[in-house]
Amino acid sequence: MTTRVSWLVLLAATAFPRIASADLQVSGTFQYEKRPMKNLTRTGLRCWKALEIRPIRFAQVQVINTATNTVLFDGGTDANGHFIGVISDVPGPTADIVVRCFTHVRAGQFGSQVFNVTDASNVEYSVPSSLYSGWNVQQPLDIGTVTAHGITLPSGHMDHPFNSLDNLVWMLSYFESQSGYHPFDPLRVVWPTNNVSNLYVPNDHTVYLNVFRGGDNDGVQFHEMGHYLHISYAAGISGSWVGIHDLMDSNQDPRLSFMEGVATLFTGLIRDFRGDFDPGYYVVCNPTATGASEMGYRFEDGYGVYPVGGAGSEAAVTCALWDMSDTFVSPDGNSVDDDPVDGSFLFQGLLTGEQLMWNALLQVFPTLPPTGQVFESLWNACFVPIDWDHQPELSGAFDAWQMPMHNDSAEPDNSAATGTPLSFGVWSPVHTLYYAIGAPGAPGNGDSDFFRFSPTVGLSNSITTSYPNNDCYSVFTDVDPYVIVKDPLGAIVGQTDSGGSCGNSGNGEPDRNAGVTFVPVTAGTYTVEVKSASPYRRTGAYQILWH
Repeated sequence: MTTRVSWLVLLAATAFPRIASADLQVSGTFQYEKRPMKNLTRTGLRCWKALEIRPIRFAQVQVINTATNTVLFDGGTDANGHFIGVISDVPGPTADIVVRCFTHVRAGQFGSQVFNVTDASNVEYSVPSSLYSGWNVQQPLDIGTVTAHGITLPSGHMDHPFNSLDNLVWMLSYFESQSGYHPFDPLRVVWPTNNVSNLYVPNDHTVYLNVFRGGDNDGVQFHEMGHYLHISYAAGISGSWVGIHDLMDSNQDPRLSFMEGVATLFTGLIRDFRGDFDPGYYVVCNPTATGASEMGYRFEDGYGVYPVGGAGSEAAVTCALWDMSDTFVSPDGNSVDDDPVDGSFLFQGLLTGEQLMWNALLQVFPTLPPTGQVFESLWNACFVPIDWDHQPELSGAFDAWQMPMHNDSAEPDNSAATGTPLSFGVWSPVHTLYYAIGAPGAPGNGDSDFFRFSPTVGLSNSITTSYPNNDCYSVFTDVDPYVIVKDPLGAIVGQTDSGGSCGNSGNGEPDRNAGVTFVPVTAGTYTVEVKSASPYRRTGAYQILWH
């Protein structure tokens, strides 16, 4: 058997009618060069490992008679990159034959939809065999092993399009392993583009990879493919709140953070499914020959972006859901998991944490309003409409990322009669806007906390909320308090969702806390009600001060 190497070229595939004569068997193997990435959490480090050779799996293969430009065989490679095609009625006695492998998933591998990788002009990449001129069609043709190399742009940025195809195959294989059915939406991956960022466009089911970060970056590619999974199969949807996002920001719109955090989670889950060692990393590298790391962090402990927390942090969302999904047998070199969902138990229905998450996404999320998906939505979906049990362990895993999904110690304090007394000039303990009655401890949204105090008539009094520990930089909460102050007769003396203790300080974003100042005219016990001002910031932690 011979080995031949061919450089990648672009070719639009065209099918033509078949003509009759002898039979011909054509076989061979296609493989590609892959640039593996290092797991890095610091910037400026060399990203790329030595090139590896991988099989081109489940890709479309065509045998073409170049003399007549006729497609004699249209099939595909197997899991080892190998193909065999038996062609009947080949016009003889000879033919000029070339075999091409395309960045196109072979027909039927994942159902009836099309999955492919193209350039910006919608032309698929391909790698050809040598040209076999005047081949005797009575003889079997073995083209040997053909290797697809990468493409280097004039700017020096690189990509291996067959690596993008293999990432597509891994993503689809992982989805089918969790869902049990074929994907029903197509997906096209486009490289290179001049877009400012990499993105997934749901309307045309396309991932666009830019020149500067898209090429060869498995993490980036799996992240954008993760948006495809979320939007297509868990009813996720983009909205006016979609925009620029930052791994280090813990004060993002919770809908944006959830969408981006879930997409990044799929990076680790697909890599784990692929068998990568220590798969829980998100790394972005400059795709030049000597490219350096531009960002990266580890899901298990947030190293690289820590401290982050709260449902307004996409990194915290990823890390919390990773803790839900990984176990002590995850291939990270550590036989002990650092969170309560460690694989030592199964949820009801013998589900792992990862399977429970997928059950929530595939079974419950499509029944929810898509524009309001936040981290709390997934928490509730684990217990309603079916209680899958182990609420304390799951809650404990989420607590580590500043997302308390349980009653605080002051509950029940949902009425004026059960309100918590306030002491003048003393910040309250940390409270959460979360309350669930009994098992299973969910859903917990819609909470109102009440407080009682007795001000002096005729003097100015203020009620103010703050982030936990009165730390304007500690935005590890997505709470958006709305404060209502009532006098002893039940009349409202002040209400607002603004005017909190931090103003516009902290991380430079508007403060979501609330503050009311008033002069009491009636003696007696006043009440304060704190609830959420936002339909998508329904939970979170805060403190309150009477001063």
